[in-house]
Amino acid sequence: MAVMMRLKGGTTAVVALVREKRLVVAWLGDSQALLVRRRNPVRMVEPHKPELPVERERVEEMGGCVINIQGTWRVLGQLAVSRAIGDADYKPYVSSECDIKSLEIEGDEDFLILACDGLWDTLTPEAAVNVVYAYLTHNDDILIA
Repeated sequence: MAVMMRLKGGTTAVVALVREKRLVVAWLGDSQALLVRRRNPVRMVEPHKPELPVERERVEEMGGCVINIQGTWRVLGQLAVSRAIGDADYKPYVSSECDIKSLEIEGDEDFLILACDGLWDTLTPEAAVNVVYAYLTHNDDILIA
């Protein structure tokens, strides 16, 4: 337990499970999943950002605060996400409870992109889809199951 108390960092997460004809995505924080169907991006998650009314209300009901600092909403004036794994100094205001979304696989899915904010802060969903298609076009020897 002493080691756990010294850990200061945190992270967000997104995971996907495909089983039979069902896709299940779980996430917390601002990592995201983007399903691509017939070249069209379908956003699978809603990032856990402090400016979302439900997230802000949760933080404030627990006695925390959400402050806008130079255009970015932050929990306790520090973190730009309202849910994360770790970040012990910000508990209970930053929750580690994930959200889950499930949908039936219809057979017209092209691929799924799982990525953290490093991608999504840089590329639009459409641009990310184009990058993947361009890569697949120039690397047609890649096995796609």
